[in-house]
Amino acid sequence: MRDETREKIREFLYNFVSEIIRNMQKELGGFSIEKLRRAYPFHSLLFEDEGLIAFKIQRSIVTKMGRKLYPNLALYVAQDKYKKVYIDHKIVGSVPESWINKADNIVDDLRGGKRRPNVLNEWREITSTLQKNIKSFEVIADLYIEDYEEGPLFMEIKSPLPNIDVCAESKRKMLYFKIIAYTNMYSSIGKLGVAYLGLPYNPFITREDYLQNWQIIKRVFDVDKEVLIGEEMWNKIGGQGTFDELLKIIDEVREKAIKILRKNNYLF
Repeated sequence: MRDETREKIREFLYNFVSEIIRNMQKELGGFSIEKLRRAYPFHSLLFEDEGLIAFKIQRSIVTKMGRKLYPNLALYVAQDKYKKVYIDHKIVGSVPESWINKADNIVDDLRGGKRRPNVLNEWREITSTLQKNIKSFEVIADLYIEDYEEGPLFMEIKSPLPNIDVCAESKRKMLYFKIIAYTNMYSSIGKLGVAYLGLPYNPFITREDYLQNWQIIKRVFDVDKEVLIGEEMWNKIGGQGTFDELLKIIDEVREKAIKILRKNNYLF
């Protein structure tokens, strides 16, 4: 990772933390520790006052991480290697409606447990379907790397414990993208688009433990070919060792954040 990228990420993370702390001040403005203990009486059996503060603001922080932190961090990481990188990016192309319908049928069957995920079989079924009713179609990528070496990369970035609805919707969008890429880009660049579900961190540490504990994801995704978990996601878009570099930067920013939190009496 280039020095300028490290600095850009460092600055972004610090600004993100500063914004969170400002929002904490607003959100906790009317709450004393005594009120928090009353609001979370059972939590206080097991957690210190800092933990009660965390429970109060946790949901809003998680939401901001999903909407702002992960996509923008992925943008900066990918821009270290690639030039054509976008977030929240609309991809448009002319596609056979019959292929879109076939993709919908595949996802519905996966969601309903009527079939097992298999990337090759799914793609074979789609492309062997007679092309009917060509129309304009669009899909939004959380992260899009147009000049990725394997072909245009489409990524859905989701929290690490997605429910079945989120899994199905992400799979659907990934298939839509592959159809658009194949029918509109393949002839000119000679590469198929690649699509992944990216999970920014792994609460179970190892891939094996994740898949053992969150098996719902295996109902929809061919996990070895479509899902990048934690470290795998960051290394995929930034190169080997990217995740470890991110951890170092996070530690640096965390030290500054702790000082601010102590100054504002959020740490005791």
